[in-house]
Amino acid sequence: ILQGPEPKAGRVPTNFEQSTGNERKQYLAAQQGKQYYDTGPLYLETKGTRQNPTIVPSGAAWRLVGCNGAPGESHELMWIRVERSHGIDRCPECGNAYKLSEMGFDPNNLPDVEPHEH
Repeated sequence: ILQGPEPKAGRVPTNFEQSTGNERKQYLAAQQGKQYYDTGPLYLETKGTRQNPTIVPSGAAWRLVGCNGAPGESHELMWIRVERSHGIDRCPECGNAYKLSEMGFDPNNLPDVEPHEH
């Protein structure tokens, strides 16, 4: 379990002291001016195909992807669960093929952060 230092007795713990797990990873990344999760849009110049799918950066087993058409905005936003075990997943509206990257963000490779008071 990834957790912070023990809070000082008799006072309410800070976010730095009480955050654990993925919340702590997000907090530590934010202190370094980074984002733990990649929440930026994928800009598609071409439509993903079975042979050449749109690669989605992820180190997880699955990721939610919002598709509004490829390569332009040709339909309303649809959410697709792209799963590593599927190989590729397609948007049911436009047919764009998505695949998770082989290597994604490494949460264990964040810089060390020294605690500080707020």
